[in-house]
Amino acid sequence: MRTFLAALGLAVLAPAAPAQPVEKTTLSAAVYYDKVHGAWLGECAGNMFGLPYEMKFIEEPGPDIQFRPDYADGARSDDDTDIEYVYLHALEEHGIGLTYAQVAEEWKSHINRRVWVANKRARDLMDEGVLPPETGHPSRNEKAWFNLSGQFTQELWGMICPGMPATAQRFGDKFAHVVVYGESVLAAHYFGVLYAEGFFESDVATLINTALSALPPESAFHHAVADVARWHREHPRDWRAARKLLHDKYAAHWNKNSSVLNGAACTMALLYGEGDPWPRSGRGRPDPVRDAASDRHRRVRDDFGRTILLACMIGYDADCNAATTGGLLGLIHGASRLPEKWTAPLGDTYRNVTRDGLPDQERISDIAHRIVAIGEQVIEANGGYVRDRDGDEEYVILRQRPFLAPLDPKVEGDGRWVPGA
Repeated sequence: MRTFLAALGLAVLAPAAPAQPVEKTTLSAAVYYDKVHGAWLGECAGNMFGLPYEMKFIEEPGPDIQFRPDYADGARSDDDTDIEYVYLHALEEHGIGLTYAQVAEEWKSHINRRVWVANKRARDLMDEGVLPPETGHPSRNEKAWFNLSGQFTQELWGMICPGMPATAQRFGDKFAHVVVYGESVLAAHYFGVLYAEGFFESDVATLINTALSALPPESAFHHAVADVARWHREHPRDWRAARKLLHDKYAAHWNKNSSVLNGAACTMALLYGEGDPWPRSGRGRPDPVRDAASDRHRRVRDDFGRTILLACMIGYDADCNAATTGGLLGLIHGASRLPEKWTAPLGDTYRNVTRDGLPDQERISDIAHRIVAIGEQVIEANGGYVRDRDGDEEYVILRQRPFLAPLDPKVEGDGRWVPGA
């Protein structure tokens, strides 16, 4: 086991070979900022709205949920955003080549409370002198094989890698292994690709297909995402039917806090959020009045709100899923195009009530500026650059393709479900 961990540590600590570029493209600095700002607003809105529904709907999905702006005191830190908040600080302090030893220093300095499951075990191991990636190995961390941390602490990597999914995957793989292993690490690859590609692609079905190409076909994560996409095609107007199929096939095999089950739930919310998510009369029969209303809503891009509501109604770890999907839709549309009823209650405020040694309060818009500054470093490290175009700054980016992620070797007793078993 130690030999494998040592090899893994060397692989992720060493600078990765540059990804082969697909093409050269441009992204204006204003648009980049607007999309990053939208992503952080979307994460915060989804997280705050979703908190009351965390683990509330398990065996059955929830009833129809309506929007209510009850987070009027702004966003507060929660583990769905505050570990990314620590990593952002760590990148500023140590650079984008942040090592595992520096990661452990950052965790011990700033992450001392309000962490659970695999994150809590990893933090305890750091106090014992254990360094990542051993802190995320099932032989030491009994929750590492399933935990959702591979999803909800990783969205930052896509934000700093616009159009560079392979680089987002490398960041995600490295930092997911701090806490999780195996199928759970694949969540970092999947959502990293969704976010990195979301800067240039707005169709969620296309994004999901692209991200699916990064997942090893033998993995449960790949099977679950592909199943959800197929069920959506078979039941395009009935998300509850798709949710029943998901629960019946996967819930018995996977913990309700697992990356596989919740990653599939996010995929379902994204696909059905593009259309009318609400149950129709006659369980799926077309309703001309409701269909016309849905078309009008589609034209004003209310897929943002619908997706967050669906993430809560589908259930499981709903606040994580609402944050992740809200962040992706916020990135796709940009802050300037998000529904004000969702963003205004945040008051451009992020209150840090959980992470030691970091600001007690910060403007969300300022957090977005900090992320963009790191993103600029990543763009330049991958062969891109900044240039002036008619008095405005723009980024020249060497676009990448995702790579097929490896699946960590099976560990005896890690509980991994093999598809078809």
